[in-house]
Amino acid sequence: KQWYQRRVAITAGPPAMDVITSLLPTICALLNFGDKHVLSDACWALSYITDASNDRIQVVIRSGIVKKLVELLAHPEVLVVTPSLRAIGNIVTGNDEQTQCVINHGALQHFPKLLWHKKEKSTDCDSALIPLL
Repeated sequence: KQWYQRRVAITAGPPAMDVITSLLPTICALLNFGDKHVLSDACWALSYITDASNDRIQVVIRSGIVKKLVELLAHPEVLVVTPSLRAIGNIVTGNDEQTQCVINHGALQHFPKLLWHKKEKSTDCDSALIPLL
C-alpha cells in the first residue's frame, strides 16, 4: 500500500500550492510521532514537495519544519535518515537564503557522521553536500 501511494504521488507530479499549504500542518504533526515508518513517510512527502520550485521550498521553510528535518539526520534508522536527507538536499538546492536556513539549523554538524553511516553508500549525503560547498 505505501509503495503504491508513493508511486502515485511521484507520477502525479507535485500537488497545487494550496494543497501543500493545507497538508503541511499534518506533516509537521507526523514528524513528532515516534514510529519510524510514520517518520519515514512524512519525510518522503516533504522530499517530494521540496523537489520543485523555490516557492514550494519556501512554504516548507515557513512551516518551521526544517529544524525537525535536521534533527532527524541523527535518527538511528536509515529508513528515517534517507528521506530526511533527501528533503534537506532539495531545500539546499533553492536560493541562498533557503540554503542558509538549513545551515542555521545545524545540518552541517551531522554530515561527518552521515558520511560514515551504516547505509552501504553515502551518495545521498554526497548529493546533499554538493550545494553547500
